[in-house]
Amino acid sequence: MTNEVRKCGKCAGSGNLSWASHVENGRCFACDGVGTVTIDTIRTLGKIPTDMRVKCDWIITTPKDGITLSWDQLCRLRDFAHTYAMNAACADYYGDSVINAYNDKFRAEFNRRQDLRWKPTVWADGGL
Repeated sequence: MTNEVRKCGKCAGSGNLSWASHVENGRCFACDGVGTVTIDTIRTLGKIPTDMRVKCDWIITTPKDGITLSWDQLCRLRDFAHTYAMNAACADYYGDSVINAYNDKFRAEFNRRQDLRWKPTVWADGGL
């Protein structure tokens, strides 16, 4: 058993949830208001599906420059980065490191290509 103390993923380490101030003054139940949680990393890793773990590790460890992805790959990557925390064990183990890595490395390129794809056509007379 390998226990590790980490910042609470639910309250981002504050111990408080401002949006839940009406329930026990917003105390985070996940960390009992302390801001940190202790997880058994080996047991938690065992609950994360292998393919999900591989994707999370790839997003975190891939260098910022030097990788070219297709539009479909960027879309799938974005969808995954925004939903990996639906797996509770994955959220406990990785916290917000996957979404932060995605935002740092891939978000700007996704937004740039999205703008290109959705840019309206302007007619010769200036109308849309």
